[in-house]
Amino acid sequence: MRKHLQTVVVVLTGAFVLSGCTAQNKSPSTDIAASEIGGSQLQRAIHQAQHQASVFGAEPYWQWKLADLLVMADSLESAEVAYTKALAIDDGYPAALLGITGLHYKQGRHAEAIPLLQAAINTTADLNTVPIGSESSQVKLRAALALHYEAFGDAGAAQDIVRDLKRNSSGWNERNSLEPYVLLRGEDFRRASEPAKMVVTLAPGDAVAQNNYGITLLQAGEPELARDAFMKAIEMSPNLPGPYYNMAILERFYLFNDNEAMAWLERYGNLATEDPDQLWQALSMGDTP
Repeated sequence: MRKHLQTVVVVLTGAFVLSGCTAQNKSPSTDIAASEIGGSQLQRAIHQAQHQASVFGAEPYWQWKLADLLVMADSLESAEVAYTKALAIDDGYPAALLGITGLHYKQGRHAEAIPLLQAAINTTADLNTVPIGSESSQVKLRAALALHYEAFGDAGAAQDIVRDLKRNSSGWNERNSLEPYVLLRGEDFRRASEPAKMVVTLAPGDAVAQNNYGITLLQAGEPELARDAFMKAIEMSPNLPGPYYNMAILERFYLFNDNEAMAWLERYGNLATEDPDQLWQALSMGDTP
């Protein structure tokens, strides 16, 4: 049974989130958080970024910023073009690398992202080079590479990267949910328990961490404790899909309450469509677990 993990791509503070990039000719009108931006405001920001990119064509920042705004507008093809233009200006620009490989992740294009990230990582051996925000760009690039390896089916390579990050990088943060996620997706998923517990201890307000910790509790035969973790995740982030799906799994397979399971699954269905355990079919047909 595959519980619904939340990945870095969805919400997790980590591989595909890069802050603190600066430009010499920065315009406040484009420096807008996704949570603050509306339709018309977003279009104005896109137009401003397009103008800045045309005026300051030697800066990768503006193509990257334009791409990020286009992602917010769900114009993914145009966003990929802008990320590519940023990398044409500077093929090692971390923000653009993380942006375009983030798109690749969502689209399942892991075979394209892996060599792109690996080439950028190989240009600098130092894990602590070019600090951006609280973590180095190398840490974030390697974290992204680990996620792509895992999704590509090479959990061993992903776990090797995580171990190397923990051992050698001063930029590694124990609050990072990457390690429990990668471990939960691997064969030896029970090893995720302690890292997952560490993350929720250090970052008790992290909904993704609570969700993934709940999965470790469910796998350890602690459904009531798992319920508490999933409910905390829902309270912290009501639009995070995973905890609703996991509550449906808990009710269906652990507490044998199909009515409650369907109620949770319907709430999940308002947020996402992925159904790795085919719960919609099982509950609709009344199959016996």
